[in-house]
Parts: sequence; C-alpha cells; structure tokens
Amino acid sequence: MGNIIPIPHGMFDGMQGQNYEIDGAISFALEAVGEADYDYWFVAGLTGDSFNQIYYRDHWRGNSAAEVRCSDGDISPVLETFALCGYDCEFVSSQELNQNREGAMRRLMDSIDRGVPVIRFWDGWQMIVGYEDGLALLAIWGDRWGDTWVTPGRIEPDQVFALPDDQCAPDKCPNPGWFFLGSKRKQAGLAALYRKAIERLPQLWSIQTKNYCFGAAAFRAWADDIENGKYEAMDAAGFEANKWPVYTNYVCVMASNGSGYREFLDKALALNPDMDFLPRMGQLFQRMGQIWEGKKDAQGKQLVQDCLEQMGGGFGVTLETLKDPKKRAPIAAKLRECAGLMDELRALLKAQ
Repeated sequence: MGNIIPIPHGMFDGMQGQNYEIDGAISFALEAVGEADYDYWFVAGLTGDSFNQIYYRDHWRGNSAAEVRCSDGDISPVLETFALCGYDCEFVSSQELNQNREGAMRRLMDSIDRGVPVIRFWDGWQMIVGYEDGLALLAIWGDRWGDTWVTPGRIEPDQVFALPDDQCAPDKCPNPGWFFLGSKRKQAGLAALYRKAIERLPQLWSIQTKNYCFGAAAFRAWADDIENGKYEAMDAAGFEANKWPVYTNYVCVMASNGSGYREFLDKALALNPDMDFLPRMGQLFQRMGQIWEGKKDAQGKQLVQDCLEQMGGGFGVTLETLKDPKKRAPIAAKLRECAGLMDELRALLKAQ
C-alpha cells in the first residue's frame, strides 16, 4: 500500500532567487490543488517576505519574516496566507499528533490520496507528498541544490512523530506540527490580492519583539551590533562555522529583496493601474540591491563602488573586517542608508 503525488520539483528554486522555504511550501501546496496563479513569487509577496528585512536580537530563527514568526511560535503567517488565497487550513500540533498517531496517519493518507500534500513543520519545512508500506512518509524539502529536488526523501516510521534530538535548545522549533490544507472557499480576485499584499506591508515592517525586528528597525539593529562590537568576542573558527546565522543570512535577505521585488510589483501594477506609486517602490528596492552589490553596466563594469560586497560586508565578510572599527563603520553606514529607504517606503505606502 502506498501513494505519491507526482510533482517532480522541489519546494522552491534557489537558482532563480527563490530563497524562502515557507513560501515554497505554501505555493507547492497551492500548485497541487490547481492554483496556477499562486506561484512562489505571488506567495512571497503575499507573506511580505520579498519586501522585508529581518534581524534576530538573540539567535537564528529562520530565513524570512514568515519563518521567523513561525519559529517563534506564531503560525499565523501560514494560516493567514491560505485564508487570503481562499482556503481553510488546520494546524495540528506535535502534541495532538502524538496523542492520536493512528488517526493522524489516516488523515495524512487521505489527503495524499486526494492529491493534497501536507506541510510538515518539524525540523525545517517539508512537504509530505506520499507514503509507503510500513507507514513511511515521502517528503520533499529544500530547493534544487538538494538531493530531494525530484526524488522525495524517505522519513522512516520511527521518525514520523519523533521530534529531532539533535536540535540545539535555542533553535528548537517551539511549535512543530502538520498543516492540512482544507476546503476551498470564495476567493478574492487576483487584483485585490496583489493590492492587499502591498497594503499589509507597513504593518509588517513595524513588527518588533524582544526576539526579532523587521523593516527599518532590522537594518538599524544590524548596524548598531556591527559598530558596537558584537563580533569582537568571536574566534575565527566559531565565526566561520556560524557565518550564515550570525551574518550572511541578513545579506541574503537584503539581496533577495533587492532583486525579487520585480515580478510581484510588475504584476500588481498590471492588475491595478491606479497604483501608480509602485514604480517608485521598485526604485527604492532596486537601490537596496545596489547598496548590496553595486551597479554594473551592460559590459559588467562596476558603476557603483561603495557597496557592501566591495567593502567586505557582503557574502564574503570576514571576522577581521567586523573586528576592525575603520572597516566596519562604512558597512554600518550603508545599512543605515537602507533603513532610510525602508522609512521612505513606509511613508510612501502610508500616504496612499
């Protein structure tokens, strides 16, 4: 006995600038039920992930704003996104799953048999796309760099409900569980959804908690930590081993926002011609991309010199740079310039 949903690709494609697992998982589920308009870029715009900088005040919590919120115990980004797309969705926590494992497996298999994958928020984000004899699960996770891009990985029966033991305590998922996509309700028109996504951004950018912050505050907190010597106590080996969670993930988000905005804004403007402020919004995100990696002409010649990559504050950052007050000061200044752009973006949208 077994079944599998035949979708031969991963949740998202990092080669195309798609960097967020949660948006890939939601769009994967919607694709499976026939929603061709609700692709990765649409979902990443609807969650706000394509337009939001993040910063952790404590430890790594995910690659995007929606992932950060879920990793802090708030699963509303997933439920709200499905609701906006016209679908019910139910989250069943690990505690509930373990109280009735047999019932949970019956429900999962029924969903797979109907062609509807189940999102597993456990150790990261996974799409359950099938099951096999012995009640093993078949899952997709990651992007095209992963070895499960086409062929689903196998989760053995003894691991289906077992919480991962190798997670460090600060990074342990506080609210693991499964998301079951439910019935389709009345959907808003596509133009209205694009408009709604833009209208929701100022509120998202204003979110600050003791654990993380978004928008302009994220850039300023990042800059402050650089200038105030956050990295001075680190040794070289520790920094290299943890470069992604302590620094380069923020660069990746900044780079993703500085390029991933185009498709969503172009479609939003095509569907809502009265939103004539969207080109200016695009220019501000384009400037963020230039602050990250500069600007090149058609021949590849660098036109903008004062960018993070050339300053040593981009993906190739070294601990030596972050420990040097003279080198890190201009990096922090560039991040504060981005904070000013986020302030302008918020004012632009609030004025509409």
